[in-house]
Amino acid sequence: MNTQSLEAPWFEVIFAQFENEALKRALEKCAREIDYKIWYGEPGSPDIFAIGHFVEVIEWPLLGSEIWNFYLEYCKETNDDTPCIIIEKNKTHSFPSLEMPKVKKWLYIDSIDRDSTMQMIAFIKKIKSNLKEKIL
Repeated sequence: MNTQSLEAPWFEVIFAQFENEALKRALEKCAREIDYKIWYGEPGSPDIFAIGHFVEVIEWPLLGSEIWNFYLEYCKETNDDTPCIIIEKNKTHSFPSLEMPKVKKWLYIDSIDRDSTMQMIAFIKKIKSNLKEKIL
């Protein structure tokens, strides 16, 4: 059961659901630097739908294939363009059968590649900057 408390608007929240501890530390450091919050989703839960956020950092198998497929359908039907960082080992792109929605910005990173951490942080900071321009 998730006991996190979140008191932040959606545009200051990073949704995360992955297991790599080094990436977690890097993401938490990034969130502190930009004064944003992180919500860690529970494996197999629909947290990705329930928690407002401006970017997603996920290891899709932790969502479970049923939630992942439902998520992809939801994104297509609603034109959800929330940027999503997909974490995989060796960038296998071994997703379930559904096609990835084209309206979203996707970044695929390798959980064991050191450059992936830098890519993830740069991607999040760029999205934050673009979002801030749109909101202001």
